[in-house]
Amino acid sequence: PATCRRKPWPAPPSRNWACGPKAVATAEPWAAEADAIYAAFAERVHAPGLVAGVVKDGRLAHLFRHGVADRETGAPVTADTAFRIASMTKNVTALTILTLRDEGRLSLEAPASTYVPELASLAPPTTDSPPITVRDLLSHTEGFVTDDPWADRAMGMAPGDFSALLREGRLFAQAPGVAFEYSNLGYGVLGRVITNLCGKPFQQAIAERLLAPLGMTATVFDPDAVPDATRARGYWRRGAAFGEEPPEPDGEIAAMGGLITTASDYARYVAFLLDAWPPRDGAEAGPVRRATRRELAISHAMPGAARTRVADGRTLSIATAYGYGLTISADPRLGRLLAHSGGLPAL
Repeated sequence: PATCRRKPWPAPPSRNWACGPKAVATAEPWAAEADAIYAAFAERVHAPGLVAGVVKDGRLAHLFRHGVADRETGAPVTADTAFRIASMTKNVTALTILTLRDEGRLSLEAPASTYVPELASLAPPTTDSPPITVRDLLSHTEGFVTDDPWADRAMGMAPGDFSALLREGRLFAQAPGVAFEYSNLGYGVLGRVITNLCGKPFQQAIAERLLAPLGMTATVFDPDAVPDATRARGYWRRGAAFGEEPPEPDGEIAAMGGLITTASDYARYVAFLLDAWPPRDGAEAGPVRRATRRELAISHAMPGAARTRVADGRTLSIATAYGYGLTISADPRLGRLLAHSGGLPAL
C-alpha cells in the first residue's frame, strides 16, 4: 500500500554512508597487520575465498581479498563478489522493525499476535506465561528454543507451512521474558510482521526502506537474482576434497539470515550505522534517524556470559549483552564493540 512507502530522504553529506570510490590496499600502518590476521584465518579454515573490509571516516578505507569466488572458473574474489551474510541479516531486519515503530505502525510492547494472528493459537509453555511481545522477538527473549541448524535448512519455507508452524508448533524452551535464548525463528516472525504491516513481502519492504536509499543495489535476498559472474560459491570440505554446496532458497524465514551482499554494498551499511555516533545536533541524513540506529546497540535482554581474552599478558574480562540484532561487548581496552556472526551451509 502507498501508506507503507517511505518519503524521499535528502542525500547525505559525502563524508557519511554514501561511500566514496571502491577501496584498494591502503598504506595506513594498521592495514598490513589486519591483512595478516585475515590471511591467517583464511589458511586456518581452508577458505577458498574471503573478503574483509575496514570502514573508516564513512568509506571503505581498506579491502582484503583472498582466493577465488568460484573454484571451477578461478574467478577471483573482489569488492563486488556477493556473499550471503547469514545472521548478520538480523540487525537489518531489526532496523526495519524500528522504522515501523517510528512511524507509529507498531508498538514494541504489543503482543506479537497483534501483527501475526497465527501466534494467538500457539499454546504457551506455562499457564502463567505472558504473551510474546515484538521486543521479545527482537532481543531473543520470546522463549523459543535455540534452532541452529534447523533454521539454516528451513529458510525457504513456504508461507502456508510457516503459518501452520506458528499456530501448532512446539516452539518453546521456556516462558517468554525469562532468559535470552537465540532463536532464528523469532526473527522469521519479525519478517512476517513486516510483511503483514507493509502488505508486501518483507524482502521488498526491506529493500525499499533501507537498501535502495543506501544505494545497496547489489544486496538481495534471492540467490537466483545474483549473477553467476559475481556470486561466491559455497563449498563443503572433507580432508583435501571440496564439493559445491547448493544455496538455500529464499523464503518465509529468510529475515533471520537470507541477505546476500558485497563488500562495496556492506561498507555503505556499516558506514550508515557508524554515522549514528556520537549523538549530536544537526540535520538527519538517511532512511533512519540516528537515535533509532543507536537502539540496535543498547542491551535489551539479559546479560550474556562474560568472556575473557588475553592482551599484553593480562586476562581481560569482557561483559556481553544482546541488543537488536547486534551483540554488545564492553572491552576494557577497546571500548564498545558491536558485532554479529553469521553462518550458513552456502550462499
